Order: sequence, then structure tokens, then C-alpha cells
Amino acid sequence: MRGFRRGLSVALLLAAVGVAILVWHMKTSSSPIPASIKQQISFPVLYPQKNIPGLTPQRSSVAYDATNAGLSYTVLVSGKKVVVTEQAVPGIFSDAGVYSFKLSQAHDYANFSTAAGEVDLTKPDDLQGQTVAWDNTKTTLILARAFQNLDTAEWKTLFNHLSLL
Repeated sequence: MRGFRRGLSVALLLAAVGVAILVWHMKTSSSPIPASIKQQISFPVLYPQKNIPGLTPQRSSVAYDATNAGLSYTVLVSGKKVVVTEQAVPGIFSDAGVYSFKLSQAHDYANFSTAAGEVDLTKPDDLQGQTVAWDNTKTTLILARAFQNLDTAEWKTLFNHLSLL
């Protein structure tokens, strides 16, 4: 009887450890983009890497706007709210001149290179001083709207740590 109890205890312990490992694996390896949204997306998605100091993606904020074919999510950058919107690059933006003109209309005030491509910081008139960052990769247009001021280093942290999903 003692051997049976010991065997049962060991089996229960191993089962508990197995369940804990499975839960951990599911939490750490699951995509932040729900499957129902992934099916609708026709462009490469860039999303903040895990465990980057100062970046806290809000997984529950991921949404897809079927009307505009755009994905959005919120990320906290040093505790400041930034809403990132991604979509396939519109055909008109494939012309560098048109893209530059659009940026000038949005009051482009700084640009820098990152792992995600060239980023332009703008202050569009209609956002009352809020900054919007534009990154026009070859396939994905990324707009990131900060609701509080981010310095250039914070913008670089965000864009340098975006990875393809």
C-alpha cells in the first residue's frame, strides 16, 4: 500500500509539472495576433519583441479594422501609450515623391534609421501636437501615434525592436 501511495504521489507530481510546463509554453510561444485576425491580414506584421526594457505590448488591444484592412495594437513605451497601426502599403506610397509629399504635409521634423526601416516623425495639424511616426517598409505601412511626448531614443527603442511575426 505504501508503494502504491508513493507511486501515486510521484505520478501526480509529474502530471502537475507537465501541466505547468505546457501552460508556460503556451503563454510564451503563442502569437499575440489571434487566429481570427491572422486569417484576414494580407501583409507582414511587425510586433514588439518580448522582454525589452521599456516596451510593454498590450496583447488585449490587438484589433483588425476590416473596412480599412488595418491592424492596430497598443504598446507602452516607457509607460507612455502608443497606438501602432499597420496595413499593406497603399499603391500611391510606392512612389517615393508622393510619400515625401505626404510627410511634408504632416510636418515631418525628424527621421532616423532603425531595424524596421526609415522612420519619420511628424506632428500633423489635426492631432494638436501629438507625434505620429511613419515607417514605410516595402510591404507594410506602420503608423505609430504617441499620446504623450516620446523622445527620439524612445521612438528608436520601439522601432528597433519590432519583429516580423
